[in-house]
Amino acid sequence: MKKNLLLISLLLCSNSFNVFSKDYQSVTLPYWQDIQTVCVNREEPRSAFMTYADKTQAMTGKYESSPYYKLLNGVWKFY
Repeated sequence: MKKNLLLISLLLCSNSFNVFSKDYQSVTLPYWQDIQTVCVNREEPRSAFMTYADKTQAMTGKYESSPYYKLLNGVWKFY
């Protein structure tokens, strides 16, 4: 009698565990909670570019030859 009761209780427990695990797997998380989400609204990578005044400057490929180039190295004064 005790063996039968133990067997029935084990079967019921295993069945209820399977039902709960299936329900848990069917839940879909929002993207901001999903651990598998790596990036959202990311732009595709692209090569660097620079604008030049004319075609001959652009053909050199040197950023320094452009009048729109500003080197930011050096001493900065912050107020």
